[in-house]
Amino acid sequence: MLSRMSRMEIACASGLFALALSATLLVPIDPRPQPNNTSAPPVNARAAADKVAPAFASGFSPGPGAVFCFAEGTPVDYIEAIERMYPAGTSVGLPEGGADPRYQFSDGSRWPGGQGNPRALTWSFVPDGLIADGQASELFVNLDADFGGDRALWISRIASCFGRWAQLGGVTYTRVTDVGVDWDDGAAWGSTGNGTTRGDIRIAMIPQDGTNNVLAYNYFPNSANGGDMVLDSDEGWGSTFNLHRFLRNIIMHEHGHGLGFSHVCPGNHTKIMEPLLNTGFDGPRQDDIRVVQRGYGDIREPDNTPAQAFDLGAITPATPITDHCMVPLPLDGPQALIAATCSIDADGEVDHFKFNVAVASNVTITLTPKGNTYDSVPGSSSSCPSGGTINAAAIANLNVDLIGTDGTTILATAASQAAGVAETLVDVPLTGSPGTFYIKVHESSAFTQSQLYTISVSVEDALVDCNSNLIADSSDISSGTSLDCNSNLVPDDCEFPGCPGILAGDLDCSSTHNGLDVPRWVNVYVGSEYTCQADIDQDGDVDLVDADLLADLLLGP
Repeated sequence: MLSRMSRMEIACASGLFALALSATLLVPIDPRPQPNNTSAPPVNARAAADKVAPAFASGFSPGPGAVFCFAEGTPVDYIEAIERMYPAGTSVGLPEGGADPRYQFSDGSRWPGGQGNPRALTWSFVPDGLIADGQASELFVNLDADFGGDRALWISRIASCFGRWAQLGGVTYTRVTDVGVDWDDGAAWGSTGNGTTRGDIRIAMIPQDGTNNVLAYNYFPNSANGGDMVLDSDEGWGSTFNLHRFLRNIIMHEHGHGLGFSHVCPGNHTKIMEPLLNTGFDGPRQDDIRVVQRGYGDIREPDNTPAQAFDLGAITPATPITDHCMVPLPLDGPQALIAATCSIDADGEVDHFKFNVAVASNVTITLTPKGNTYDSVPGSSSSCPSGGTINAAAIANLNVDLIGTDGTTILATAASQAAGVAETLVDVPLTGSPGTFYIKVHESSAFTQSQLYTISVSVEDALVDCNSNLIADSSDISSGTSLDCNSNLVPDDCEFPGCPGILAGDLDCSSTHNGLDVPRWVNVYVGSEYTCQADIDQDGDVDLVDADLLADLLLGP
């Protein structure tokens, strides 16, 4: 018997068993050569079913669309027989003959709603004793025992699995229960969610085939038991390794099927939806993040108009925003640095952000496509091929617009780079600042997959230069190049007309007239400069009339 710690890798598979299971199977890594499906002898479906049937508990009868997980060591011929009996694909909305190199998902296999639109789902546990696929559920009694009576802990671990998917794509989750208990209202298995006491996704646990082999299965959204999950009560689920990662990765993988995602190859331990589940990483990776955002949009949806723009808040020179949309850390383990929580998920889709500045400012914006080149193709559990190279950073050619405070006027556009290369707007004046400005992310290429990205925004105070000497007014004043006798931070050069709060002819800010005013007046006169104190008659010119008036002020009546 395998220990719980030895079941760190599992093979998962889907299939129709007995009634009509649609097969998408996970298999273990096996040192034997994989069979060539095109040359293998035909399999007698009934004989294969007879061979498999005795392993299951009496009355075990899952319905169409169930996706099974198998433990490491499950016989390959068992899995191959089920695959030949029930070919995977069409029953769960996948294209005939497979799909493009990418995550395996058809836009029609998601929960009801348009491609890329966010979706709110509820989830619940069924009460013990409820008949689920021919057996009475034993979820609470078994998980309570596996977790030493700490029900709050195992519930929180399962909740974290839904929470992780919610951190990565446009799906939100709410757990519901019946009044005063930890389980739902106990409606018959297959009942749809009611939004208050019964989840759209229901989780049960029943005896399946003894220890090992089948560990769990999940239904696709468009099946009769849409999204529901069934764990095997014969297994041990309490392993504490990496904060119960064995339990969590199985549930996150299975719920991926519950969102409409099928298996993807090759099995190289880089994706949660690979046929071989691995606990060497925690939860969804780049390919899985791309598929949830293709299906349900990113976590900021809807943001297709300025009115729906995601608010980045106030930005100052001291508080730039760097790589906004980076993937948050999982419950345990490193961050998925090559992925992002923002994306353009379809041709023609746009995203909007907004930010505000409190003073006249210039802005720099960098839009960076995220992703690397990896292998991703459709496959079955007994044959998991490679050879479908994807450059996930260059799925779409992203562009960025800076939009003014009215939400419509485009102040600047960056659209010169090729797909996969960052676009940057550098030191663009925010015309009309202070105020709220908008950023629009869009694309200029036809595509059918999601393009992940991050965005960085920084601002600098704009160059305020009222006297047009290419020196900031604040520097003019601090250096003594310009006077600011009324201390309003505006050079007196620019105080026209009038000289508010300033004594005419007082060119040394002494609040009186004295001999020091004369050389300063002369400097203004010969330098063809203007400062309001020197223009004593306030006609806009510093001339000899002003010289006579200054003399009168100095000599007195």
